[in-house]
Amino acid sequence: MPSNINLLPKDLGSNKKQSKSLALAKKISYGSIAIFVCVFAIGIGLNIFIFQNVSGIEKEQDELKQSITSLEETEYKLILTKDRIAKIQQILAARTAEEYYASQKELTDTLPETITVELLKIDGQKSLLQLNAVSSRDLVAFVETISSFENIHVVVMDELKFNPGKGYTIVLEIT
Repeated sequence: MPSNINLLPKDLGSNKKQSKSLALAKKISYGSIAIFVCVFAIGIGLNIFIFQNVSGIEKEQDELKQSITSLEETEYKLILTKDRIAKIQQILAARTAEEYYASQKELTDTLPETITVELLKIDGQKSLLQLNAVSSRDLVAFVETISSFENIHVVVMDELKFNPGKGYTIVLEIT
């Protein structure tokens, strides 16, 4: 018995040329579907990979933001501390200046009545003192008085003049 029985008329029957083109179209469609599935799978894989990288970068960015925030707080505290130290130094410098002014006042209070102060200029830890004395004995007594002060370290005589009408004029730089 024949294995190929075709009851359809030859006009409606399949053509070898058509069946070859249909087989080719099937193969192309299967190939296209396979390529589409591969591209789709690669796209999904890339999306997952990119998402993981983005989430890792976002975590790192959050950690850096937290680090920056803590460093800003530390910087703020350091600025406050630096400002406080500067203010403390100003206060201590003012106390030192007050002590220096007090010692200069004590020095001028010990002057004999015959010695007058013409100029007293205080600049930091140094002072310029211009005195007028009637006699040289008064100047000697004053120099001996200066040597007894503990907080006076250096005395430099810048000028010594004698005027018969005024007496002696002496300019001292005291440190």
